[in-house]
Amino acid sequence: MTYFTFPVAKLETWGGWTAPSKTLLAGSGVALSLEPLLGGHAPLVLDLNHWLLHRLAADNATGRADVNKLMVEQEMTVTGLDREAVLGLIRDRSERRYYPPGIDVPEEAPRGT
Repeated sequence: MTYFTFPVAKLETWGGWTAPSKTLLAGSGVALSLEPLLGGHAPLVLDLNHWLLHRLAADNATGRADVNKLMVEQEMTVTGLDREAVLGLIRDRSERRYYPPGIDVPEEAPRGT
């Protein structure tokens, strides 16, 4: 089954097609499938996202550690709980969230916001 298709008849109504594009449309039958294009594009986007996520995590490790420390201190102030109790609450909340594999989060730090 093909999910990403465009009706050729509708595409042909646009007047800006080049000669090679018109040939492609003419040979495409009733619908033009985008799956070959998307199939090659998706892995590139996923690889880029993976690289970017890990790069941002690495480049901002110090800042994240500072923010995590402040978050724990704030929770302690607001709740009146000690550090261990606050870390337990944060870990409980964090375990209910999805984090991409490979993100190294110290056990003593909150995981996410």
